[in-house]
Amino acid sequence: MEVIFNASTIYKLGTPDNVSAPPTWTAQVMWDPDRPYQASLSGADHPIHGARGSKCIYRAILQQHGSNKDGRSATPVNAALKWVTGDVRVGFLKWEVGCYENQLRKLQGIAVPRCYGFFAGFVENTRVGCLVLEWCGGDLYLDEIEMNRQCMLAAARMHEAGILHGHLDERHFVVADDRTLRVIGFKYAGDHHCHGAIPFSTADPGPEAGDPKPEDSCLELTVLESIYGKYEEGSDMLMDHLVFKWTDVHKKM
Repeated sequence: MEVIFNASTIYKLGTPDNVSAPPTWTAQVMWDPDRPYQASLSGADHPIHGARGSKCIYRAILQQHGSNKDGRSATPVNAALKWVTGDVRVGFLKWEVGCYENQLRKLQGIAVPRCYGFFAGFVENTRVGCLVLEWCGGDLYLDEIEMNRQCMLAAARMHEAGILHGHLDERHFVVADDRTLRVIGFKYAGDHHCHGAIPFSTADPGPEAGDPKPEDSCLELTVLESIYGKYEEGSDMLMDHLVFKWTDVHKKM
């Protein structure tokens, strides 16, 4: 893959299995029009020498060349380049792409971003890794109830697929172009056999109130349910949906 930062800064990365393979992908980095000085790649914005060079997210136009049957290039797409340097960070990035390409493969474009691949190489004697994902930088037009519902569904689907996120907070929910939420950031993820969770109770406090909490309930889902599983009067549909979803997860895990 060729990553084009500007006319004079073009890096070529390969796949881990064949780092010398000729590039069939091109990623043209897009710069914020309000920060035109970025294109000079001076100071902190340089992907290798800059202060942020060890880890950075770039927005790019991604195109695969000669991918159609008639030899034409595929339609360009907006992509996020998760760019890291150093052996340790590259190792974490390889772990993330393993999650995307295995347990989370069927959830790409639904609960997690589409994954276009992982590319690596050496640039100026620096180890570089680049995870290419669907760009999810949309504006959130959802009301709070719908946002909470989507957060819980995305998390439930992820657990159903056998992945524990390990660090799931509001920073790891992003908005795709279709205005649905995606979960990102699987650096600390691990294999998971989910025991499910009980929906947040709306009963009055008391010794007999609330839903029974099984001893083996999933801690990550239980914490998320306490944050995003609440609903306001008149939003019974949300609670009904969550009851159905958590019941399904509990049965399948």
